[in-house]
Formats: sequence, structure tokens, C-alpha cells
Amino acid sequence: ADEFSSNLTVLPDIRSNSVVVSGTNDDLRLLHDLIDKVDIVLPQVRIEVVIAEVKLSDNETNGFNTLGLTVTNGKLVGIGGTGGGFNVNGTPATVNGTVGANTTPVNASQGLLNPNTNSLSATIGLVTTPRKGDLKVLSVPAITTTHNKEATIFVGESRPVITGSTTAATTGQVTSTVSQRDIGIQLKVLPLIGKDGAVQLQVSQSVEDILGTTILDGNEQPIIGRRTTDSYVSAMSGEIVVLGGLQRTVTTKSTSRLGPIPIIGDIFGSSTNTEEKQELIIFLRPYVLNSSAVDNLDALSRATSSEIGPAVKKVIDNVPGKAPAAPAAPDKK
Repeated sequence: ADEFSSNLTVLPDIRSNSVVVSGTNDDLRLLHDLIDKVDIVLPQVRIEVVIAEVKLSDNETNGFNTLGLTVTNGKLVGIGGTGGGFNVNGTPATVNGTVGANTTPVNASQGLLNPNTNSLSATIGLVTTPRKGDLKVLSVPAITTTHNKEATIFVGESRPVITGSTTAATTGQVTSTVSQRDIGIQLKVLPLIGKDGAVQLQVSQSVEDILGTTILDGNEQPIIGRRTTDSYVSAMSGEIVVLGGLQRTVTTKSTSRLGPIPIIGDIFGSSTNTEEKQELIIFLRPYVLNSSAVDNLDALSRATSSEIGPAVKKVIDNVPGKAPAAPAAPDKK
């Protein structure tokens, strides 16, 4: 503050996203340098999300084992299945106890896990195919946000819930206060984006389920169960983050009919309560959105080295003021 003179005045113009400055030449120069340093476009990140529910068997403790996924430090690094399983970080594959021999290891930037090849929902659908009957996909949203700006995803429904009641002194009539409450799955993601493409994610999960009903002031109201977790995980752009641990037990009542007569058969039949353990698993893949010249050249290099490369190059060459030549694609080994 001592570097500026007492003649300096700064007035913000919110409408035009600018400032009006008055002062000495030194004031203007210093302020111009300061604005250049702080007036930068924050990086953006697109986050693909798959929210799924996994049915657990009696001998399995978590959904990762059920689906044959290898998760290290919150990131998907291996995929199992009827083919024996393989790692995705380039290290030798290991048998996971299922039928079949080891498969060839692949790199995380290739094949199924390549963000330029498949969407996250398609990738999850492919890698969980052997246990598809145990997996139920609830939602596949995608959000885009900026550095240090929280984004929210909600999947569920809004229900009227009684939040209070008053009783009239003379008549004794009860009047209830009703408000809408969102019941379902809420996901809050706060990303911190590094210069090297690393993304730190603060993820808050909140799941509310209707466990039953109760009578309040003569009205049937839902009994709501709540499960929450807070996670902190780092991933490079394009890596898949997997979060789990929110389990619940669902009781299903089934009735077996005795004989062919509907009413009598139902009365004398037997009923069975079946408990099923389920776990909510959330897959996230952050993808940093850049627009620098280096990224443009890299994208151009990938485009011209693909199968449609000649057609892309022909179009670019015919554009006035065409883009600079792309660097040579690395040799494939």
C-alpha cells in the first residue's frame, strides 16, 4: 500500500467487469502490473460421474470385491472378471481367482480407461460386465466447474415433510407447517486444479433413504435414514476415482402361495423376509479443460495422426490463417 500515492482512486464497474483508476503514472503502472497478475482465467474441470448400487453376497465385504475392481488410494488401477483380470498401470497382471489366465497388462492411457475413447458410463459398463447382475446404475450425470468452485449433483425426489405444528387455544385444532425436503443422493465436489493436470477433489456424499413411515398429527410421514461421508483424493486428469463404503441392508418380504386358489392360497401360504446388503459406489473422472496453444497443438497432432488425419489436414490447409503445424507424433513402439 505504501507504493501507491494518496491520489490513487479505484472504482469498480461490475457491469463491464472492469475498474476505473485515477492516479499518478507510477500508480497506473503498478496497478496495471497487479491486475495482470490477478486477472487470470481460472482453469475448468469437467467431472463425469456414475452413481451405482452394488448387491453384495454373503461372503463379500465391499462392492469393489463384488465387481472385481482393484482400487488403490481411491483410484481404479485394476479390472477383474471372467478373463482372469489385469492391471491398468503397465505392471504385470495377477490372477484374481476367477476362471482364465492372466491377460496382457495395459496402460491407463490406453483402451477402456482412455477418456478420449469411452465415456465414463460406457467404461464402467464394460469393466463390470461379468458381474452386471450385481450392479444397478442409478444416474450418470456430468458437471463442469472452475478451480475452487463447488459443484453439486442431486439424484432423488422432493417430498412434503411436516416441520412444525401449532394448536389453537380455543378450538384445539392442530395446524401443521409443511415444507419440501429433497430425499436421495447428493454429491458435492470441490476441485483444486494444479498446473500439471493434477486435480484434488474434496467429495461430500449424502444419501437419504425412506426407512418406513410414522403417524404425526394424523398424517403419515416418512422415517428418513441418512448416510454421509467426506473424502479427499488426488487424481490426474482422465484418471478414474472410485468411492464406496455407504452400505445398507434392505429387507424384502415375499409370499409363497399355497395351491392354485388366489385368496385362500395367499392366506395359508408362507411369507419370507430376505435381507440383502447393498453398497453405493460412485465413479468420478475429472478431465481438465485447457485452451492454451500447447494443448491446441497437442489436439491437432492427435487428430492428424488418426485414421481421419488426411481429411483433417486437408480442411486445415484450406483455412485462411491456418493453425501452426502440429509437432510430429511420437513413434509407436
